[in-house]
Amino acid sequence: MQKMSSVNKVQISRADVKDKTVRFRCNISGDWIQYFNIDKELEISYSVNIEKVPESVLVIPFICNILPAAWLCDAVIDVKELDKCFYDKLPLIKKGYEEMYPMLRFSETRIQTNIVENYPKKIIKKSACLFSGGADAVTTLFRRLQENPILLTIWGADIRLSDQEGWDNACSETRRMASEWG
Repeated sequence: MQKMSSVNKVQISRADVKDKTVRFRCNISGDWIQYFNIDKELEISYSVNIEKVPESVLVIPFICNILPAAWLCDAVIDVKELDKCFYDKLPLIKKGYEEMYPMLRFSETRIQTNIVENYPKKIIKKSACLFSGGADAVTTLFRRLQENPILLTIWGADIRLSDQEGWDNACSETRRMASEWG
């Protein structure tokens, strides 16, 4: 990717939480704006109520979605607060991308935020697996079966937001795999 001429930045301006859904509204600036559909909010829905989840944790899926583009476009991510545990793991996440795509140049992680330490009331030893149903996702699931991971599927990553049938199929396959593998 070629060097952009202006400062690329994404700022989360709002995170609205209602029951099981969070909607992020963001401001995007710089040359990389051409890669975004800025008329949409990023919406993430869960199977449980998330109203008591700290914003520093709620923003993690948003950041995970934008990080690869931010690294490739040398962009700044501006978010009010971010969980310390996640923030401390960013170098490992970046290393994983660098190993998968050695032909690309990933810039430094540039996040403007307040780091927040969240202390759960109860420690739950559980893992999660981003699950698309593809070969990489299934491999990750099998490597982590002993952890009994929660399968997470993201609508908009591999399946267009307008593809309801594709989303229904992905959800069905995720549920089937979760049931089959416990």
